Amino acid sequence: MTVGERKRKLTKNQRFLADHPYCCFCGGTVAAMTSDHVPNRAFFVNRDWPEGYEFPSCSDCQVGSRVSELVCAAVMRAAPAPNEFVVDEVARLFRGFSHNDPDAWKEFVGVERTSSLVLPASVQRRLRRPNGSGVFNLGPKIHVHIENYVTKLTKALYYMHVGQIVPVQAAVEYFTVSNAEIGEPHERQIVAMKLPGEAKLSRCSNARTKAPISDQFQYSYVIGTSPPIDAVFKIRFHQALMAASTVIHSPQAD
Repeated sequence: MTVGERKRKLTKNQRFLADHPYCCFCGGTVAAMTSDHVPNRAFFVNRDWPEGYEFPSCSDCQVGSRVSELVCAAVMRAAPAPNEFVVDEVARLFRGFSHNDPDAWKEFVGVERTSSLVLPASVQRRLRRPNGSGVFNLGPKIHVHIENYVTKLTKALYYMHVGQIVPVQAAVEYFTVSNAEIGEPHERQIVAMKLPGEAKLSRCSNARTKAPISDQFQYSYVIGTSPPIDAVFKIRFHQALMAASTVIHSPQAD
C-alpha cells in the first residue's frame, strides 16, 4: 500500500493530525490530539462557522479555553437579535455562561439584576433596563476571558497565515475595545489601522444561512513587520468588540 493509499484510509481527524502534528496554542512542543474550531462555532448564528478555521490542539488547550470561549461568545452576541431563533441561541449561551462562571455573570449583568433574572423571556428584553439603556458590564472578570480568547485566536491566525506555531518564548500583546467605547482614543486607533491582508471568509459547506459571515467576524493582518513584531491582526466580532493584537518575536525563540 502506498503512502497516498494509507492516508486515504485515515479518518478526517487522523488526516488532519497527520498534517498538523503539534498543538499550535502552547508553543509547538506538545502533540495535537484534536482539531479545534477558532473562532468557536457558538460565535456564529446557526453555528455556521467559517470554512477552514480548524486548528491543531492538545487536550489541555482545547478544554482549558472552554469557559472563556462560552463567555466570549455570549458577550459578543449580546446585541439585539434579528429573530426569535437567534434570541433562543443567545439565551442558551447566557445560561451556560451563568452556570460555568457565576461570578463573571454577576459582573456582566449587574448584581442588582441577577436575583430576579429569569431566562429567556426574550432574554429579559436582551438584558436592557426599562429606559433602554444596556446593563452589560465588561469588568475585570470578563476581561480575563477576553484576554484568554484573543490570545488563542491570535495564535490560530498566526498559524494560518504564517504557517508556523507561535513559540513559547514569543509574546502576544493586544488591546480591545467594546461598542461602549466608540469615539474613545483606543477605538479610534483600531478603526484607523489599515492592514493589507484581508481575510477571505466563507461559510461551512453545510451552512443554513446565507448572510455574509463577515458581519459576525472579520479581520485584517500584516505579516513580517519590523522586528521584533512578527505579525499584527485587527479583529472584529459582531458589532460588539474589536481587538488589535501582535505577535512579538523574542531572540530566544530561535
